[in-house]
Amino acid sequence: MKKQIVSIEEDEPPGIVLQNGLPAACSGSVPPRLVPLSRNLAHPVPRLTVSPRSHAFRKQFFPEVSVRDWNDWRWQNRHRIRDLRELARIIEPSPDERDAIERHNGPLPVGITPYYASLLDANDPAQPLRKTVVPLTGEYLKGPGEADDPLGEDHDSPVPGLVHRYPDRVLFLVTGICTTYCRYCTRSRLVGAAGEKAIRRSDHEAALDYIERTPTIRDVLLSGGDPLSLDDDKLEYLLTRLKRIPHVEFVRIGTKVPAVLPQRITPALLRLFRRSLKLRVVSAGGCNGCESDVNVLSTIVFDVGRFGIQYVASPRHADGLLITGPVTENMKLALKKTYDAVPAPKIVIAVGACAISGGPYAGHDEQHDGASSVVPVDLYIPGCPPHPLTILDGFLSLLDRLGPERAAGVTPE
Repeated sequence: MKKQIVSIEEDEPPGIVLQNGLPAACSGSVPPRLVPLSRNLAHPVPRLTVSPRSHAFRKQFFPEVSVRDWNDWRWQNRHRIRDLRELARIIEPSPDERDAIERHNGPLPVGITPYYASLLDANDPAQPLRKTVVPLTGEYLKGPGEADDPLGEDHDSPVPGLVHRYPDRVLFLVTGICTTYCRYCTRSRLVGAAGEKAIRRSDHEAALDYIERTPTIRDVLLSGGDPLSLDDDKLEYLLTRLKRIPHVEFVRIGTKVPAVLPQRITPALLRLFRRSLKLRVVSAGGCNGCESDVNVLSTIVFDVGRFGIQYVASPRHADGLLITGPVTENMKLALKKTYDAVPAPKIVIAVGACAISGGPYAGHDEQHDGASSVVPVDLYIPGCPPHPLTILDGFLSLLDRLGPERAAGVTPE
């Protein structure tokens, strides 16, 4: 007869079994449990739809292309309109547009995704959308005082691909390629200049090393070119490296891809973005046992940063709160104010028996029997204290449940 094994603290972490509602027990044998994410944190990813206009355009100019290929961002990228011959097949170029394209040489080439081309007016050169992507000869005019580098970025570049003008923030130029080239680009001297060759890994490393050894930097803006022209692997590598730098609090992405190539916003990309979680830890009483196991996750042994999870000092920079302790009377107001300071949508994680139901302090007059008496809780991680791997297990389960709208930093310009 097979011997029955009872899970005790030494056997942690237990397997994940997601259940709704408050855990009935608070021992280490109970896995983390998620309450229903009812505050607009979980939504299915909608399937791409093709508008009647784009459908008619595809049938007219790409009749051999299936809807599946049309909705593939890589197909869109490979089939961009790049020269006058391709453009003249879709619109009637004006004499000025023809002259501008024939004269072009160097950076800021012509590049328009088929999807975005479907939105252009074929017969109106004055259409604002068309003027943003089709060159005119006015681009070659250079007046007095005009500079190739109008923002003076080269002067503030300590290493290739990085602009450090303000003490606490940098502009990280991760690529020189765009899926669609805007004619008004302030970085027209750079984009497409290398014939759409990838930036060297050594340049990325030099920029990352500079950020890592400059503790005043807390805000990194990824730009280029367009960062979302990179494939998922390269993008994930850059984001993971940045997330592991303790003093970097914000990572933003400057992109026009959602407007010019919406097919790029794939479920895989959304999963990549939402696997990021910044937490403000609040110790609301207790014995500091849970706090120790929470803090040890940041050490080299567990390295929680590799999963995109980071503890931050300010609730205004956090996605949510991680609460330990039974919430003593003198911590109740502080916890409420900290919760209110977190921008919506906010997440709350209760770690340990005390934060779930008061633990050994339950029923005492000077505490409130856990975090849920003061703030709504999304994830309960039981244990007294829980093993660090149990806490990490709960974090990752929560990340898997978060909806795609938490993919922070992706906004069309």
